[in-house]
Amino acid sequence: YQSSSSPFYGFSGPPGLLVRAVLIMRVCRLIVLVANNTSVPPFAKEDIRRTIARSLNGSGDIHINLCAKFLRADSWHELWNAVRYSQLNRAADELVHLSLRLPNYKPPAIAAVKSIVYSKLNPELERLLSLVEPDATLDPRAKSFVPQPQNDAPTNAEEDVIEPVQTTADGQMNPGEFLDLATSEGGLPSAPQDEPQRALTALDVELGKRILFCYRRYALRQRIKMKKAVKIIWAYYLRHRLRHKAPMTATEEQIRKLHNEYKSDVESIDCPLLYVKAFQSHERILLGPMPHVLVYLRGLERTNQQQKEANKKRLQKVQHEELERVRIRMDACARLAKKIKVLTQSIAPGSRALHQVDTLKEQVKQVDSLRSEIMHIFGEDAIPKALEEHYALGIVVILSPSHAATAPKPLKPELNVSDLVV
Repeated sequence: YQSSSSPFYGFSGPPGLLVRAVLIMRVCRLIVLVANNTSVPPFAKEDIRRTIARSLNGSGDIHINLCAKFLRADSWHELWNAVRYSQLNRAADELVHLSLRLPNYKPPAIAAVKSIVYSKLNPELERLLSLVEPDATLDPRAKSFVPQPQNDAPTNAEEDVIEPVQTTADGQMNPGEFLDLATSEGGLPSAPQDEPQRALTALDVELGKRILFCYRRYALRQRIKMKKAVKIIWAYYLRHRLRHKAPMTATEEQIRKLHNEYKSDVESIDCPLLYVKAFQSHERILLGPMPHVLVYLRGLERTNQQQKEANKKRLQKVQHEELERVRIRMDACARLAKKIKVLTQSIAPGSRALHQVDTLKEQVKQVDSLRSEIMHIFGEDAIPKALEEHYALGIVVILSPSHAATAPKPLKPELNVSDLVV
């Protein structure tokens, strides 16, 4: 678009951008209404939408607030919404939306659009609504509209008054007079004027290179961060997928079940409200190592039961010299079975000993001493290595000293200045 190519309709004056936008909106609205009210196939509507977008994206400036919706419409429905919600639908340009009444259809309520819903199509209505019927005529009973001046309107109200313009003898208007009329109205925005471009100096080029270098470095860092984030997310996703696809063992299912059962004990933690870190530490102990402790204690119970059955079989074949030793082991198995039963009840989900961290650690210490007693009686090889993994994940983690429990640093001694003389 050249500013000097269209002096007609005031396109070259200061309000030319606004006038062009109104004309563009009227043309787009007319195209959309014709396509919606005639049998235009969907692919043709898509071609129309693309043509409108290409036309508005060409050379020349457009009014962003008025024409942006027509330019950015990605579908025919969005283009129709741009027509319905257009700022052009005011006063004489009010849009009339006609629609057939259907059981489950409710026309949209738009303030600037007048909705007319009809029940059935009859020949008269079809003829009046037709855009291609040649013999469609106006209602002869309709009266011509003659604007009447309002004398009783308040003086301080803002009005849009259209003053008559004198025309020449041949019915055309002088472009210069229309330009003076358009520039006299101060309410319309003025188009930006083209300023002469100045030549770039060496300092401008150097500063531009620095800005470009900083921007490229920033963009490179952002791409590196994005790649790292994608790698981390992909690694977590692969681990999640492998974990859920791989079949779980019986011990893993048991630990997950105990984890869900220990969640009910978190609400019963006996801890002051202001001790947030203590509460979080107690919660981590219940949901993390405690399922392993209970699994380990049940494993010790099975080990004790196996030793008991092995001693029973040996008791039938043992000689007189080893009889006393076997009886001592049988008594130890019975004593350990009682201890294991008591400890299992005290650290099981729902026990009162779990509500305070001191009593919980005391019960875990008893499980540790029970392990030492079993290894002393039956040997270090009596406990399987797979069971010792739960010992490292449960008992060792709970009984290890926390970093927060370290002794505080001693205070610095105060300097004795009583013997100093000023």
